[in-house]
Amino acid sequence: MQWNIKPSTLFFDYDGTLHQCLDIYAPAFRQTYRELVLKGYAAPRSFTDSEISQWLGQPAADMWNSFMPWLPEKIRDDASRQIGHIMVSMTLNGKAALYPHVTDTLNCLKKSGYHLIFLSNCKHSYMMAHRKAFCLDNYFSGFHCIEDYGFSSKWEMYHQIRNQYPLSHVIIGDRNSDFEIGTRFGLPSIGCTYGYGTEEEYKNASIKIHCISQLKELLL
Repeated sequence: MQWNIKPSTLFFDYDGTLHQCLDIYAPAFRQTYRELVLKGYAAPRSFTDSEISQWLGQPAADMWNSFMPWLPEKIRDDASRQIGHIMVSMTLNGKAALYPHVTDTLNCLKKSGYHLIFLSNCKHSYMMAHRKAFCLDNYFSGFHCIEDYGFSSKWEMYHQIRNQYPLSHVIIGDRNSDFEIGTRFGLPSIGCTYGYGTEEEYKNASIKIHCISQLKELLL
């Protein structure tokens, strides 16, 4: 890809782009669903990893609205909170993992002068757990999660922070919520096809990569 102006700031999605989220989300989801069954709110059933992965990268409210919209709001909120607590606990106990080549790629990009910004649909406690577990402050100069912006959409979150960072900007992610930022603001977006998006979603990215290390070929 030829850049008309070399980018200065790279906005990174986290789950499905840098972090192999399914490793901790799937067990947290299954445990929480089993408890919903025991309480009489759901019927017993099993879920494949593929079924579970469709919700990764979505705000929690959107996930529950599409998965079990009939659940009472309090039960839904409690279940969402439990999934989050389990994932944070697993992260702090060493169960989470970044994709291969992530730290090397981020380090190379930062040393080359790029501003790296964390931009995620996650909750604040989750973001902080991962900052600690993976020393993310060594790479990122800004951290933004959707909870800190009233659970607005991702493009609205970007709109609120974009003037804080040097132009020009590139959006890097794996779901349509990432590529929508590029579409709305006329920015290039890079789709990470190893993540949890669908082929239809990746059509909305400016360019696709199949491994995070390909960013070095594109940007260095």
